[in-house]
Amino acid sequence: MNKANNNKQTLAKYLQEKIKEKGFSMYEVYRRLGGDHKGQGGGVSYTQVQYLIKGKHTKPRYETLKLLSKALNEPYPDLLQAAGYIAHDEFDKFKTRKKEIREESKNILQKYEIHSPPVNIISISNKIGFEVVKSDFKDELSGMIANHTIFINSKDIQERQNFTIAHEIGHFLLHQKKEHKYKHIRFRDESDLDEKSIREEREANEFAACLLMPEEWIIRDFHQEMALATMNKEKLKNLALKYGVSYSALKIRLINLGYPDISEVDKENKDTQKPSEKDEIEYDPDMKEIMASISKIPSNKRKEVVNALKIFLKGAMPDSSE
Repeated sequence: MNKANNNKQTLAKYLQEKIKEKGFSMYEVYRRLGGDHKGQGGGVSYTQVQYLIKGKHTKPRYETLKLLSKALNEPYPDLLQAAGYIAHDEFDKFKTRKKEIREESKNILQKYEIHSPPVNIISISNKIGFEVVKSDFKDELSGMIANHTIFINSKDIQERQNFTIAHEIGHFLLHQKKEHKYKHIRFRDESDLDEKSIREEREANEFAACLLMPEEWIIRDFHQEMALATMNKEKLKNLALKYGVSYSALKIRLINLGYPDISEVDKENKDTQKPSEKDEIEYDPDMKEIMASISKIPSNKRKEVVNALKIFLKGAMPDSSE
């Protein structure tokens, strides 16, 4: 089987598994893509849907994969991988590690019988064996662990402090760091960190996002919140308040969980959007390991694909000013 046919079969298998998992019929997938009873509309015809699911279609366009991502509520990068646009080996390593981090956060919630938001992160810290102390740091330090104490910046807002505490717990559980200093670093300013440190910071951020915003809870509440009206920034801010996290952290978490439309919410408020909110999503030096596999993507589509991957591969790092 040549490479093109192998990609078709891999995508078809992925789609078949997701459709079965969600209990969708082929026609329901088509309708979720925006199609009408005549087999047209929504950007993907019913025949195309059939061919994609049965493995008879040539490599789909990026627009088609994005539509499928939304219709199936699955991460866009997963479809890019299944369609053969990005290398499987490197991407699988990222996904495996992210799964391990998710499981670690679930274990904490189960162990301390936490079943609803907001997660009392100070209580968790105490039960693990850490005292939480607010300190008046003179620089941009957000937090640190030393001698079974987690120090947090007293000048940070509560939502930022919650994330910092969860981040430090992540370092302790994932990297066994008894002492660690966490400086709030935006991704464009990571040049002074080595590759291992950058990866560990992101893993701690991923852990914090999973612990404070567990996938099952946030998806359930997101759908409940948006069921009565169209999505808007105010509703998302209310949801962030419910979880004790910043608006920026919530937005990145939802994008990571397969809701690409979340990134469109702020477009109407472009003039008031903080630069840090955009920078967090647009820059990720870790991408060099898989960039080679997407170098053949047309230049007019490459930035969109790369940005989707950047969002997926990193944990949420909310802006301290929110």
